[in-house]
Amino acid sequence: MRKTVVGVLLAGAMVAGTGIAQAHILLVDGRDGGRTGPDGQTIQVGGVIRCTEGHTFNIRVRVRQAEAKANGIARGACQGVQQQWSVVADAVGGTFHEGPAALDGRANTRLGGDVHGDVRWSEKIHVTEGP
Repeated sequence: MRKTVVGVLLAGAMVAGTGIAQAHILLVDGRDGGRTGPDGQTIQVGGVIRCTEGHTFNIRVRVRQAEAKANGIARGACQGVQQQWSVVADAVGGTFHEGPAALDGRANTRLGGDVHGDVRWSEKIHVTEGP
């Protein structure tokens, strides 16, 4: 399986005159590729994120392969270290199968309801058939 790493660094500067530090998303990707359910009706995708400890993260993904599409969301608490994320989503418009697919993602971090980091990315992944 081809693994793609997309590194993203958002500047961690102080907002002028506020004394508030911006949160960081240091790394987000879909390096784990995708794995279909037994009938191709579901797909699991995952990867890693590294974000500022104390914040929460939201990762929205869309996977496309031929007519099949799937959308999903992963949420969690940022730990300040590289950590895994995973989404299982239902196929719409077709079924997933082994082979190349496109993954589009959007990740953001929040602290107290305020969005502090927002990153979008796209990458090619390889889907494998899972148990």
